Amino acid sequence: MYAADSSLISAFSGRPTVLGWMGHEHQWRGDFSMISLRNQDVTKIYTSNDLELKLRLIKKYNVKYVIFGEKEKSVFGVSNNSYLEQLGDLVFNENGNKIIKIYE
Repeated sequence: MYAADSSLISAFSGRPTVLGWMGHEHQWRGDFSMISLRNQDVTKIYTSNDLELKLRLIKKYNVKYVIFGEKEKSVFGVSNNSYLEQLGDLVFNENGNKIIKIYE
């Protein structure tokens, strides 16, 4: 799903991510079953129109912030993040890159 540069925000902020660099995750975990499930869940968070599903998955992984920028648009093929913005407060918005703080 992502290249090695996929976890830059997590790496430099110290905040955990639901799914980091898949090759690295595989080295630590030994198989792809958990990685595949997380990949599917992250894809649903970004692509589903079902707000309840998005919220359920966000809570499942205790997500506090969602990033939406050029990379997410490209990887997930989504140009509209209005569904995500309904789940929290827009705390950063610059050059098409957004950070949404999820409501508690």
